[in-house]
Amino acid sequence: MCWPCKRNPEAPERAPYYMSNLNSSIKAAVMKSAETGYSNQNTLYGELHDKIRPHVDAKSSNHMWTDTHTPFSQIRAVLKYRWGVLWNARTAQRMGMHYKPWGCQSKDNNKNNNKSQATCKAAKHAPPNMTMIAPCPLCGHPDGGTHTLAGCQNAHLKALYIRRHDDAVKIIHKSISKGSKGGCYTIMDAGRAADLPEEVAGKRLPSWLLPNVDDSERLKLRPDILIIEGLNASKVPNADVSCLRPKSGGSDWQLGLST
Repeated sequence: MCWPCKRNPEAPERAPYYMSNLNSSIKAAVMKSAETGYSNQNTLYGELHDKIRPHVDAKSSNHMWTDTHTPFSQIRAVLKYRWGVLWNARTAQRMGMHYKPWGCQSKDNNKNNNKSQATCKAAKHAPPNMTMIAPCPLCGHPDGGTHTLAGCQNAHLKALYIRRHDDAVKIIHKSISKGSKGGCYTIMDAGRAADLPEEVAGKRLPSWLLPNVDDSERLKLRPDILIIEGLNASKVPNADVSCLRPKSGGSDWQLGLST
């Protein structure tokens, strides 16, 4: 039987003392001077986290620990992704383990069904040291953490990606609308046009904003959120706003883009 213990760094010759329990005693024993403890930092993930740490907003990045609406299973999945150990075909390949994808048991009726089933059979029987990049069992493309969370071509997962994106854009817009830019002319590409908030003009850039751009190209431009500071949303005519352009010497419109 094994039980966690710790030696006194000031007196290493003494016998270690054992933790009285696996909860508060463990928390009291871990290193308080560095959150990384004795882990190996000479890895790609360690180096990248060290570089980005000074630029990360600590409050927002750790909000999940106090948010009662975020289940722990979701937090655990995100942390696994951050450190490259989220279980997928590529992780299994890197660790030299066989991969049995749960998705092979599902009945996918989309256009990729035949390809998915063929990939599932190959994934089940492929040796862990295969030289090819491990394929996704649902769409056949190279698997990995980013592929799982945002890149799979499976129709059901793509719908979930879009929904997650739209929900995030709506939350950002809601916060903006409560501030000083709340009354500005706004375009937002999230959800259905019929469900847009009352203060949002539409999902696509209007023709008067880009008069020299062909409609076929203009409609391809889809910023998540566009805000024109200095242009009041309630004063925009349906057809033309040339009459509302700032006069010479006045303040110019300022475009705010979020993509």
